[in-house]
Amino acid sequence: MRLAFLMEFLFSMALLLCLMACQAEMKDSSTSMPLALSYWNHKLPTTPIPTLLLARLSSLQPNTSSYPNQVRIVLAKLIVYSYTASENMGNHSTTSVSSGTIFFLQKNIGIGSNFSVDMVDWKNTETLNFIPAVLANEIPFSTKNLSVSLNKLHISPDSGMALTMKQTLEICEKSTMIGESKKCVTSLESMIDYSTSQIGTNDVNVFVVNVSMVTKSGLQQYSLASIPFESKPTSRVVACHTIRYAYLVYLCHQIKDTRIYKLSLKTDEGNVAEMLSLCHEDTSQWSPEHVSFKMLHVKPGGEAICHFMPDDSIVWVAAN
Repeated sequence: MRLAFLMEFLFSMALLLCLMACQAEMKDSSTSMPLALSYWNHKLPTTPIPTLLLARLSSLQPNTSSYPNQVRIVLAKLIVYSYTASENMGNHSTTSVSSGTIFFLQKNIGIGSNFSVDMVDWKNTETLNFIPAVLANEIPFSTKNLSVSLNKLHISPDSGMALTMKQTLEICEKSTMIGESKKCVTSLESMIDYSTSQIGTNDVNVFVVNVSMVTKSGLQQYSLASIPFESKPTSRVVACHTIRYAYLVYLCHQIKDTRIYKLSLKTDEGNVAEMLSLCHEDTSQWSPEHVSFKMLHVKPGGEAICHFMPDDSIVWVAAN
């Protein structure tokens, strides 16, 4: 009862603040495009922003009269999300071996190759937006300062969300493998800076996985119809995956000897799906117990292993 009352109160406050912010925006002619979009256009002038990323941008505009109210709305939404996510913690599904062909050998990428995939099971059911860098930078992102973050977001230290945040921070702070660089980014601006620094150029291709249009559940049989994009063997690739937190956070990493393939798959009924696959050509640093070795009957340091990218993943690579 207390949780239901709290959520109702927070939603009511968010609605009231939204109306106040909208009125302020009508009087504030300086409100323009989101800051993250301006940053994207400045840093990546030759790279169009993917539609899915554009939809995830916050409209917060610092240095405008409506900014304080907009910040309150964002924080209110995060509080509501943290409580609902804590309640549904046990219902969250993750990609598993049962989802079909997750791992496969690079040598099997060829026109006509067959894959068995349940794309519906790969859908990201939690839709969050980026928060602007100016706000993200005010919230500590470390296990050492977790209590400060929880206090700023009004999240109970005993909640399921607090535990999830702690686990995510521990993953982000975990040591990397040899030949790997990684960073958990809390804003689109941070993702842009990290990815371009790792790739070594601002002339990049950015691919976003989006399986939201796939509605048929269960394993579906697909054949490879075409390969619209294939990165060069020497290109650096940065892969970013969503990771659970109170707001949108991506874990980005750059691993040596990795290639990206954009694959156009089709079913016998003619349905077409565009998928991204990462292929790791050096697996010598992987644990011998990695599930891919058992599935494919290969050993660390042997044949190149590939896997499909789950929904909402973002891949950065130098433009060919």
